[in-house]
Amino acid sequence: MLSQQLANGLEYLARHMVLLPEPYPGCILFFTVAAENKAASVFHVRATTLEAAWREGATRVRQWAWARKRDEVDLRIDWVQDITPLEADSPLPDCRAWTEMPLRSLALADASLERAQLLHPLLPDPPQGGAAGAPDDEPPLPRPLHPPCLLLHLRGMYISGEHPALAVPRTDPPQQRLWPHLVPVHAAVQQLLAQQGKEGSWPGCEDVCDHLGVTYALLQAQRHAGSAALAQAIALAMGHVEQRLQPLPGDCLSGALAMLVLARHLRNSFVLGPGADSQARARIPALMDPLAESLLSTAAASASATKAEAAAHADASRSGQPLLSWAELAMHAYASSRPPTSDSPTLRAARSALPETAVLPAAFLQAALPPLLRMPGGPDDRPGGQADDPCARWIGIALVESLQLDAGLEPQPTDLLRQWQIGLQRHLQALAQRAIWPEQALYLPPARRRHAAFADASLRQVLQSPREIAWLLASSLAGLELLDALAQALRSAASHAVAETEPEHETEGEGEGEAVPAQAGNGPDADGSPARACLPGARDGEAAGRPAFSPAAGTLYPSMSWEGHALAELMNGRWLDAPSAQGRGTGTCCAGLDASRLHHQPGAAVLVRRAGMALGVQAAALPTLRASALISSSPQGLLHHGVPVLHVPDIQEGLRSLAQAARRRIQAPVIAVSGCVGKTSTLGMLRQCLQDGGDARGDALLSQGTALQMINWSEAAPCALLELPLQALRGDLPLIDPDILVITNLSINDIPSTGDSEQCGPAGLSACRKYEALQEVVEAMQHMHKGSALVIEQDIGENPCIIENAQRMGMRLITFGPHSNAQVREMGFHNGNLQISIDNRRLGISLQSDGHHMARNAQAALAAMHALGYAPAQVQASLAHWRPLIGAGQPQLLPSGICLLDHSLSNHLLSMHAAFSQLQEHAPHVSRRLIVLAGIQPGQVSMDTAQLALEPLVRAAQARRVLLYGEPLRQLAAALADLLHVNWYDDLNQLICSLLRTTHKGDTVLLAGRATTNLALAADAIRDSFSGHGAHLIASSPAIRFDPHQNQMNMHY
Repeated sequence: MLSQQLANGLEYLARHMVLLPEPYPGCILFFTVAAENKAASVFHVRATTLEAAWREGATRVRQWAWARKRDEVDLRIDWVQDITPLEADSPLPDCRAWTEMPLRSLALADASLERAQLLHPLLPDPPQGGAAGAPDDEPPLPRPLHPPCLLLHLRGMYISGEHPALAVPRTDPPQQRLWPHLVPVHAAVQQLLAQQGKEGSWPGCEDVCDHLGVTYALLQAQRHAGSAALAQAIALAMGHVEQRLQPLPGDCLSGALAMLVLARHLRNSFVLGPGADSQARARIPALMDPLAESLLSTAAASASATKAEAAAHADASRSGQPLLSWAELAMHAYASSRPPTSDSPTLRAARSALPETAVLPAAFLQAALPPLLRMPGGPDDRPGGQADDPCARWIGIALVESLQLDAGLEPQPTDLLRQWQIGLQRHLQALAQRAIWPEQALYLPPARRRHAAFADASLRQVLQSPREIAWLLASSLAGLELLDALAQALRSAASHAVAETEPEHETEGEGEGEAVPAQAGNGPDADGSPARACLPGARDGEAAGRPAFSPAAGTLYPSMSWEGHALAELMNGRWLDAPSAQGRGTGTCCAGLDASRLHHQPGAAVLVRRAGMALGVQAAALPTLRASALISSSPQGLLHHGVPVLHVPDIQEGLRSLAQAARRRIQAPVIAVSGCVGKTSTLGMLRQCLQDGGDARGDALLSQGTALQMINWSEAAPCALLELPLQALRGDLPLIDPDILVITNLSINDIPSTGDSEQCGPAGLSACRKYEALQEVVEAMQHMHKGSALVIEQDIGENPCIIENAQRMGMRLITFGPHSNAQVREMGFHNGNLQISIDNRRLGISLQSDGHHMARNAQAALAAMHALGYAPAQVQASLAHWRPLIGAGQPQLLPSGICLLDHSLSNHLLSMHAAFSQLQEHAPHVSRRLIVLAGIQPGQVSMDTAQLALEPLVRAAQARRVLLYGEPLRQLAAALADLLHVNWYDDLNQLICSLLRTTHKGDTVLLAGRATTNLALAADAIRDSFSGHGAHLIASSPAIRFDPHQNQMNMHY
């Protein structure tokens, strides 16, 4: 088994590892080997070649396994892919700050790379052995390494048992990092069930409050993950509770906890039905009456003692308040568990002793939230006597119970609600750090590794005692429920603010007898009255009606500004001030966040690209920008730029956290456009309708990630418009929480390779693909909120499953297309004239954008505007004036009589279908057609195989010449070898030279695809050469006598 593991490891390294450049040694490997009941050993080797490094490392692994008599191990191998020098005068990096998130892997080393030390995520002091074969009790290496001169960026693989090699650090889907997925309900419940004794108790929970807390955590989890085994465990725990009710201590907290447990168990028996304890309905009420009497007397005695202390000490009046609040919650639970018609002396006394329910939740929340947020780790890890305070330990139970009251949260200032919200998110993030992957769990000591609870979804949760498990579970679920309540409170506050301003607007409008003239994208309905339809974004009483637009056409909306302290807090970073910017970090104000040099906005923070990052500005280009701050995961060497530097250990997680904060600040409707094709064009049409046009910076943002789009949006804009890649649809939908989701097309990854395959083009979807598309839409709908709208083509929207899900979730469904049942129905399209029917009204729009694919995008944009409450007549003029971006297929007639169809931005099969249809319309004679192809992006097949889907299009086009470019199209060229007019090139300059020679007046040139290269260079060459001023250059050039590739048949290997 060990030999097979090592063979798999070597094969993986040979495929993925890249040697380091000079002056570093070519290969540096870190080996981590562990086994059951054995501590992990870590060592590193360095050599000029992989073979030499592997020979030494594999030998030491075999020695380690032989010394411990193991035939298989848990093996992790990391290699160094980049090295960052550390400045001599800079402070040493904090190991935990560098590795706060599990998706990072780093190490420190000295200048000679003789000594190196891994930085383990989440583990403050991991056991690191010396050489392989050393005994288990060998002391760990000193930490931190002195003096560390180099920071090593690692990638690696992990092998356990017979499982295949796993890449580390992982690049998991974003949706796995959302709050609901970070609460280990299943793992915690399974571990609590496994540790429960036969009498119903748990080890380490002899204190009655701890037993009650664990029992309540199970009852709370039963609402999320009920099962027969869980119901049986709860019955055993409740039996143990009933036995301890009589000798219950006389303090208020234990009695209140017991009352809350009994009330929760009673509620579960009614709500959960057969899966819960049905006998509790008859047994529990009799146990609650004497407990209520005891609580009333205890609370009265505590109140008297508090008043007596208050007379002697002015500040002592608050000392008994938390216990009194526990008693009040218990009395509320007791009173609410009885029918309103029930009456008894104890019940009457309990009801009379209660304060007004409208003020209790907020007041208790103010007292309960601070101790919850001061607990970043488990209660067993807290210093001093804080770990023994049951009132603080089980404060999550009080939060859950306070949120059960019908009154909800008392109105609070918006700033305070946001402060609570940010604090809770950071608290939940701290809890989430306790979730680690298998490749990290091997660094745990054997005792902790044995007792770790592992979740089914590959999450491994470090859980020790039952009390810690229950605390983590109760705190996580309480935090999630409180986040929902705070979000509702913030929406209610926004709704209240809008309601206060509405009368002012109505007063201003009174007495004006003249109607405002309708304008494109801005104005009243056709009947002269303002649009009254409620926006999907008006959740729970938010502002209804269409947004107020800026009166100035073409106005640039400023990006969202961010204060320095907010940036650091939201991105979980730390400010490092440059010598010339002392103290400016926290006071910095950034006008947006730029991740590219293009369209840089002065005053924006700039994200610095480092090794392994796909976005950001290179450090060498920073002097050309006017940044207010720099953001980087590796701040070394950035302080000399004279601006503050924000050190963010995990850039991706920091951007997502900042995007969530941006979403909370945006009060206008959020519209997201997704699909395999047509996203950018549909967004452009919407921007034309809503903002009377766009700007270059906004266009550049659409090509960046979803988080960056949200962060840079303007709070002053009438709507937030975002382009959402289809592959990131389910992961990013919860991040942006759109009010309107537009899906232009879902015919993805369906690339037929033969003429017999059922086509999935504009004519319709195949049965198999349609089922997959339905599942994608249904899963996306699960992430949308009540009151939102889904705009989708009729092929998908007519399915009963989609309709049923929309009704169940309270969503609006708006469809478009040529079908008779579509709400925005296409009645006809010819020569750019689109005829539609909407709300039983016919409308004609003359589009400047060419092609039927643009007409479909216009229908999607009209459906989105309809969802916003706009009449078609309001946006008719705006759509008529919109023109697509260069490279989106807009025909261009050059002065020399050549028509250019530039589809260099297209990379999907459906876009190719549209491009070839456009070619046939503009060049009915096949002798006038020239085609240049650079390929499409693959779906579920390889890059080379995907290009074969273009073969039927090329054959049907019957063009005079077809030029193929790039290695991915080599197989396509071979498939078309029988066509002598098809030529393949591996050099773009040679292709352009051949194209310019053979293009004549009256030709129509189609450039499409960008599998590996953007054909914009070829399009620019045609424009420059045939625009009148450059044509003579081609004609007079003596160097171009013949095409050097033309005499090599049509294949050029």
